[in-house]
Amino acid sequence: MRADRLIQLLVLLQQSEKWTAKELAARLEVSERTVHRDMEALSMAGFPVLADRGANGGWYLQEGYRSLLTGMNRSDIKVLLMPELAARGMDSRWGEAFQRVSQKLLGALPQGWREQAELVRQRIYVDGAGWYARTPDEQETVLSVLQDALWAGKKVEFLYGAGDGEATGRTASPCGLVVKGTVWYLVAAPDGDGDTGVVAAEALRTYRVSRIRHVRMTEMAAAAIPPGFDLAAYWEASLVRFREQLPVYPAVVEGDPEGIRQLGETRFVRLLRTEGGEGGQVRAQVEFNTMESAASIILGLQGAVAAVEPAELVRDVAAKAARLAGLHGLPGQDLAAEGNVEAAT
Repeated sequence: MRADRLIQLLVLLQQSEKWTAKELAARLEVSERTVHRDMEALSMAGFPVLADRGANGGWYLQEGYRSLLTGMNRSDIKVLLMPELAARGMDSRWGEAFQRVSQKLLGALPQGWREQAELVRQRIYVDGAGWYARTPDEQETVLSVLQDALWAGKKVEFLYGAGDGEATGRTASPCGLVVKGTVWYLVAAPDGDGDTGVVAAEALRTYRVSRIRHVRMTEMAAAAIPPGFDLAAYWEASLVRFREQLPVYPAVVEGDPEGIRQLGETRFVRLLRTEGGEGGQVRAQVEFNTMESAASIILGLQGAVAAVEPAELVRDVAAKAARLAGLHGLPGQDLAAEGNVEAAT
């Protein structure tokens, strides 16, 4: 439709200082003659469209002019409102900022579009907090300090609890924050010997925000972020490295179809191949990370899945099951013995 094209044309003119008729024709997929006719239509409608002739000529809008017309459609408005919904699980300051922006956006919409946009807000709700996450105040405090340090270009000091639970003091230069699902991560360069004041890309580390305690922004200037640093590209590359470095523990298991399905949906478990077994059971080739994690996952499925191979996994599952039975006052030695017999056959 010509009206849509005129809107798109006006948006393009606002995005660049000057366009040639040939460039506009290519973008709009029309002829140059059509572009000239559209420009005349915009001028007659009161838009200050001007043209310079010659080798460096082109079409442009009068300096300082900006239209409130954005060329957005109903779908665009709905998409723009989604960050506000997601922001409800973020730092409260971000959520409030998104809410202010969305209110301004709603106020500028035609009545019919405003009603549809309000429907999106009423029918979709995002609860970004985990079921057993740290308290919102604690999480927000850490995030707020990290955000402030990012904007101010200052180093942060904090205690960081590693996987073994032992917390150590760290000083680092924040380079970015990433949220994956509902989990926040800090990308930063830790202080070290021979600091040059500029962050080396290979020196960057990723810290899980939920493990950060007692964070404070210092008065020390943060090291400069590497030129051309792309946070999204860094994160994607780090995910690839993380997956490549994970250990692999192949095994064969057997269980009912529902148990095998649940196993395949478990984090850090890769279901390679399944085949039918006896009595409606399903046998599957699986990759875990370690024998210890394999045994814990299998036991967590509460008898729906059993280890078949390798023998050491069968013995480990049986031994853990026996200890668990003993803790609950039930005879468990037979379980361990049965596991040893099956593993030996």
